Amino acid sequence: MKKRVIKHLFYTGGLMKKITILLTVFVLNFFVSSLFAKGNELGPKEKALYETIFSDGADKINKIENLLKEGANPNSFSKETEPFLGHVAYQAAYQNDFRIMDLFFKYKADVNLGLDSGDKRTALEVICESCREHQHAANVIEYLFKKDAKLATIIKYGSEFMKVAFHGCGESVKVFLKYKNQLKYDINEKDVEGETAFDHMIAAGNFEVAKLLKDNGATGELPSDQDFLNWKLANAVSKLDIKDVKSILKNGANPNAQYLKGIPDLEKGGKLGSYSEGESVFSMAVGMEGTIEIMKEMLKYK
Repeated sequence: MKKRVIKHLFYTGGLMKKITILLTVFVLNFFVSSLFAKGNELGPKEKALYETIFSDGADKINKIENLLKEGANPNSFSKETEPFLGHVAYQAAYQNDFRIMDLFFKYKADVNLGLDSGDKRTALEVICESCREHQHAANVIEYLFKKDAKLATIIKYGSEFMKVAFHGCGESVKVFLKYKNQLKYDINEKDVEGETAFDHMIAAGNFEVAKLLKDNGATGELPSDQDFLNWKLANAVSKLDIKDVKSILKNGANPNAQYLKGIPDLEKGGKLGSYSEGESVFSMAVGMEGTIEIMKEMLKYK
């Protein structure tokens, strides 16, 4: 169809139109060819390896090992920026299965492939940026550190350490703290909004990790135990969890306390940030649907 259209235009136009059409087709073909050549410098074995990484089936691991044995390059990129190892690490973070990662390193995968290259990402960066999506991300991050993964020195949008903190990944932050002497990052690094990893852990309600950061040199003021208890109450109210509400109230939470902004959205990345303006946990419940029983419970403590 495309050829017919070009042919029609070519034979019905003037000389200048013909030249313009030929130049346009040439430039488009060159651009598309260059794009694919740059982004997919993959031989048949690498293409097969890439497809197998995303395949299912009991023989997946055997297929990957056979391809690596036959010379498929584990140090390849897909989509211009993603190392194959990044895709493998991403799957490991989801499944908590490191067999394919082990194979990649057996066949000389470079753990720091893409480091400080500008337009590419390392496997570590891939996992740090997606840590919130997978509960086993911390295990993969530690695995990569054991393989001597380095942190980027060209930082555009925050270091890997800041990324896991920004996404509220407390377990991953713990791993960074465990390897802090090896990594030598700035524990008080600030993001574009001037917030530190400590601030992000407070915002995520992860006071345990915030205390660990504080113990390791982070600056900032820890909320009191009462603040934390009130935070838990607001979070339980937001989930309409009457059982937790009763338990937290018995432990001393104050339904009249101002709650910290963003607490109800904890699981969606909400930020505590600062106290709400004059709104108590109880008044928050008043403005929600389905909280009659919860409000009755809180009235017992007013």
